[in-house]
Amino acid sequence: MERAGKIKQKAEQIIKKGEKPSAKKIAEQLEYSVPDVHRCLNHLEKNKEIQTYRKKVFNTEHRMISVKRQ
Repeated sequence: MERAGKIKQKAEQIIKKGEKPSAKKIAEQLEYSVPDVHRCLNHLEKNKEIQTYRKKVFNTEHRMISVKRQ
């Protein structure tokens, strides 16, 4: 499975647990660099497989992911 596919799958797993996935959380769990995750998220968002939004948590901005369900 390609890297972007693994990132999408991990985001879906996190959502199913009732948590909110962020690029940082996905990077930590998959042991990828945060910039790598952002590049893959850009690719997935461009292909309309996911949607992302920014959320401020404790004065730190995070990129949150919403996976489109089929």
